[in-house]
Amino acid sequence: MHHGIIFSIFGIEYPIENLNPEDGLPSGWQSYMSKKHGAVTKFGFPATQWKTQFTRSAGSHKIASHLRDSGEWDVEVIDFWSAFDWNDLKALVNDRIHKDTVFVGFSVPWSGSYGKQINLYKYIKKHYPWVTTVAGGMMFNSISGARADYHMVGRGEYGMDVLCKHLINSGSDLKVKRKTVDGREYRIIDCRYDYPAEPKRNVKVSYEERDYIESNETLAIELSRGCRFHCAFCEYYPLGVKGDWTRDVDDFESEMRENYDRWGVTNYLLTDETINDRTEKLEKFGAVVKSLPFEPRFHGYMRSDLLISRGQREVDACLDMGIKGHWYGVESLNHQSAKAVGKGMASDRVKEGLLELDKHFEVNMSFILGLPHETLDSMKDTQKWLNENFNHRMINMYPLYMDKPETKKTRVDISSKLSIGDSYGWQNVFGENQWVHPQYGYTEGDVRVLQREWYDDAYHGMPSIWSLPWITSLGKDPDLIYGERDKLAGEHFPSSDQSIWDRKLEQYRLRKLGK
Repeated sequence: MHHGIIFSIFGIEYPIENLNPEDGLPSGWQSYMSKKHGAVTKFGFPATQWKTQFTRSAGSHKIASHLRDSGEWDVEVIDFWSAFDWNDLKALVNDRIHKDTVFVGFSVPWSGSYGKQINLYKYIKKHYPWVTTVAGGMMFNSISGARADYHMVGRGEYGMDVLCKHLINSGSDLKVKRKTVDGREYRIIDCRYDYPAEPKRNVKVSYEERDYIESNETLAIELSRGCRFHCAFCEYYPLGVKGDWTRDVDDFESEMRENYDRWGVTNYLLTDETINDRTEKLEKFGAVVKSLPFEPRFHGYMRSDLLISRGQREVDACLDMGIKGHWYGVESLNHQSAKAVGKGMASDRVKEGLLELDKHFEVNMSFILGLPHETLDSMKDTQKWLNENFNHRMINMYPLYMDKPETKKTRVDISSKLSIGDSYGWQNVFGENQWVHPQYGYTEGDVRVLQREWYDDAYHGMPSIWSLPWITSLGKDPDLIYGERDKLAGEHFPSSDQSIWDRKLEQYRLRKLGK
């Protein structure tokens, strides 16, 4: 039996002391220093409570389940490993690695601070030189800071199959791209193009006793892979999907029932890029949900314009399935701006529809500041309307991001950014290249000011839909938390909650260490 270990990193450990205004948590979630509300995260709880991740990474458990299904592999996942100190990690590695260990993986879905991972990589290479290390994530830029023998990009089930055969048979064919970025050479296995795992009909994750799943956890689950749309700012892969790429319903039902029967889990984050790309998809899995002996709760990414245009049938399909938490990438309430990036519904209709959707679901939204046709005044008008109608909801404002001229040369991922991005100019502001809007002349710095003002003056303190793992792990009722619209995040999550989470992490750590 071949052996592998995957260290699952969802939220990189980050020192939260001395948090500065506009600091972004390296794990991928922004934090903001608000004059009214103090340091807060995009998740909707105080940033001072952030110490480590509080949910499990989906990718690591998918890889482990896939390899175990072959009957030839024993693969263990180490979750929450940033809660382990250095001596614990060395003890864990020394206990787990043996002569049949082929690889140690690092699942890295978000970029961050990699000091502990780099030290662990060096320790493994020094003491266990026969073990191959692999860092994996959906985008190369998010894993480039990790140290490993191979960097695997995209959904990695089939790529890991080939890599493992290559390692065991020493020399079997393996497609590797060698890239040098900032003086470092990488061996990249690009699963997106060389070993695509989309569509994949059987994607069931089976957790093990040694994962120590608890009933109040929120797990990740998927209905399909890829997105049928091709928004101008998006670079996820694959885009422009045609046809039905959903998983088999029996596979979905088996995973849902197993997680309930073995662990008692009922809460989930859906990992689909667009959950409601087709109404038939919602109805297909909704029929399974209605047959279950429990009522699950799902949160995830939705397109509000599709819900609005399709009407009550799709709203009912979401309600039947239990998709209660929706994140909408609205991007802009200026019609011409939204249309420029692939979201062309008339703004008045969008506004009316959002108000109606808010009656049925936990609605969160995100907007991009600085899109084509957008003026500073139109962005302020959007903020004013949101303050008047959605001050009880989590709403994020992001400045438009484009690769800076100096970074395009070192970029490994194929950038599909704005198709009209070349029309933006660049100017140096205090040593930093900032884009200049092609029509109205304002800069990236100007929209950052709008962003800061948004969080300073009108922070939407309700917990976001991504707070669900935190809420359930603390034993709180999501319906109650999300229903109390007048409470700020700090009132929902008092400082005592961190001690509860710390105890849960400590219990997991001790179990993994066999203490």
